[in-house]
Amino acid sequence: MSTNSYQFNNLSVVSSLNNRAIYIKVIDKHAYTCYESNIDKQEFKLNCELSQIYHLIGKCFAEETVEFSVDNGFMKCSFTTCLEGFYTIHFSVLLREKILGKDGELSIQLVELQEQISELSSELDKQTTELSSQNQKLETQLKQKESEIEDMKMRHNITMLMLRNAHIGRDVIEDDVTKLTIEGDVIIACRYVSLIHGLEHLIISDYRVHNILKYCLFELKIIQINHSSNNVFNESELMHLSNKNKLETIIISNCNSIGVGHFTNLLEARTTDTLKTIQLTGCRGVDKFGMQTLCKKHKIELIMS
Repeated sequence: MSTNSYQFNNLSVVSSLNNRAIYIKVIDKHAYTCYESNIDKQEFKLNCELSQIYHLIGKCFAEETVEFSVDNGFMKCSFTTCLEGFYTIHFSVLLREKILGKDGELSIQLVELQEQISELSSELDKQTTELSSQNQKLETQLKQKESEIEDMKMRHNITMLMLRNAHIGRDVIEDDVTKLTIEGDVIIACRYVSLIHGLEHLIISDYRVHNILKYCLFELKIIQINHSSNNVFNESELMHLSNKNKLETIIISNCNSIGVGHFTNLLEARTTDTLKTIQLTGCRGVDKFGMQTLCKKHKIELIMS
């Protein structure tokens, strides 16, 4: 004997095959009613063997191509299936209502409760698995962030130590420094300073070396440069600030070789609009009208003195 079961919303279906007939039972779990019949080959009115009919019924149940209707104590099951991909057939059977006693109704209720418990258990298992996977990902991310923070702290502490020992910083260097003035060997200084997390305002007191701005931090908001040497300030110098996306203010003093061209390339290359102020102090020979026109175009405040 072959037995199969299927679920259709509020309907529970059981079918089985023996040598003489096909048994079908349908239980309505909401109405607490049951319909069943043993159906022989002739009742199906199909030119097929009983085993082939049972296969067709199982296919319809599995693909949910069955319609159920109830009338006067009978349930009609209307089947629709397709043979070999192009030949569609329709057939139906009638199931007689079985009068259930109190025990039968309780049994149906018990089955329904068991199914609900099973569904809830499956959903709980699924959610538990998903939460476990999410927790593992979060733990991995947390460990990575903790490692990054520890590495940042270590580099920060080393930087503080190097700056103190080298006496590069003119200011008192605290662990939570946000503003720093450097002097002396600015190449070494800027390489160290580039590791300081949280530094927002950097003052280079004696700008002597070309391309030193490439060491500046991405987090800088204010860069202040005193160009006291006679070296020419190349137009490419300021381009090192084009990727400093938090930069708000550029202050340059005592630089006679700086001009509009230096800022034109910088402002065209920047992808953010955080830069708000350019201040030029003691920079003789700068085209004031050209700078005003350029800053107005990019909505930047220009201060010249």
